[in-house]
Amino acid sequence: MLVAHRYALKKTQRQIAEKLNITHQQVQKYERMDNNISAIKLIKFCNSFDISLQSFQNGDAYQILDGAEISLIKKTKAVNIIEQIEGIHETNLYILKKQEELQKREEQINDQSASR
Repeated sequence: MLVAHRYALKKTQRQIAEKLNITHQQVQKYERMDNNISAIKLIKFCNSFDISLQSFQNGDAYQILDGAEISLIKKTKAVNIIEQIEGIHETNLYILKKQEELQKREEQINDQSASR
């Protein structure tokens, strides 16, 4: 969501970082969802750019970009970043699910071995 709002606002990662008193690398991590943005930073972001917190949390990134007054090239770039992030997130969720399934199977096997 941060990506969509940043592009819609026509801001760079550095400009967002300066507003939040963090590094542009940290903004990258927030955008890629490598790190979670703290509640304080999220509220500061929303307040700084007149975005409702509810809109940020529940909004649709694609609608935000669709309504943004930015070039089609910028919209396409932002959409590509969002889709890449979503793909990585879905892959990570799939891997976690498979790890949990394997762990349960191992526990079942261990329980069966222990009861013999």
